[in-house]
Amino acid sequence: MLLTLREWARRNPYKVHLRWVKGHQDEDTPVGNLSHLAKLNVAMDELADTVHDPSFLEKSVEDPEVLPAERWALFIGSAKVTTKLKDRVLHRCHCDDLVSYVTQRHSLGAHDMEHIAWSSLQGYLRKQKMARRAVVVKYLHGWLPTQGLLYKQGRADTDLCPVCELGSETQEHIHQCPHSEAVKHRLGLLSTFITTLQTARTAPEICDCWVSQLYSELGLGTPPASELVGTTPGMEAAVKEAVVIRISLAGLTSPKA
Repeated sequence: MLLTLREWARRNPYKVHLRWVKGHQDEDTPVGNLSHLAKLNVAMDELADTVHDPSFLEKSVEDPEVLPAERWALFIGSAKVTTKLKDRVLHRCHCDDLVSYVTQRHSLGAHDMEHIAWSSLQGYLRKQKMARRAVVVKYLHGWLPTQGLLYKQGRADTDLCPVCELGSETQEHIHQCPHSEAVKHRLGLLSTFITTLQTARTAPEICDCWVSQLYSELGLGTPPASELVGTTPGMEAAVKEAVVIRISLAGLTSPKA
């Protein structure tokens, strides 16, 4: 499309000046502090996202064609690749090996692979800076450079956790290190996470489920008793709210209490 626009501009009797604008500046700078052109770039990115098929980001039309100004195009299957050509070619070449590694590494079956939100995971990773992205990927695949892993590779003299010095430092140990400062740190992260869920108006039942699971996973002992979830008043309130929402969506008048 850009090539076509350039071709039109070349044929236009009016003189057109093109200026390159760095993309995704809103990742590091608040939108309010960006220049007018940078804000337009951000707005165009948002509009572009609305027309892409979320299951296949590079495909936006059913039967794409090679535009005259393009002269050539790359297709993978029936999909026309319009961005990140090198990444797409490499992904296509190594996709089978990658799937094989992930399934074996995490003991996943075909059903599991089909029901993982790959596009959401990819979107999250894209938003991270390179260093942060590397840490997240290493964590997902169990390759964080813990003392246990470094010792196993012969790159450390001991596998002991440098914080508590009570056991081998593995990723599982990081989740449940008994040192008071480590416990305090995990409680702080959990509090921030729950606050984020509540700010997003997440259902209390879901928040309670997260608290129960994470208290166990993070070695934090017994989770605090819930005042809403699981209690009769809490369940009654949730049911009433669901009924009100359903009636509102149906366009009906809420019944009198």
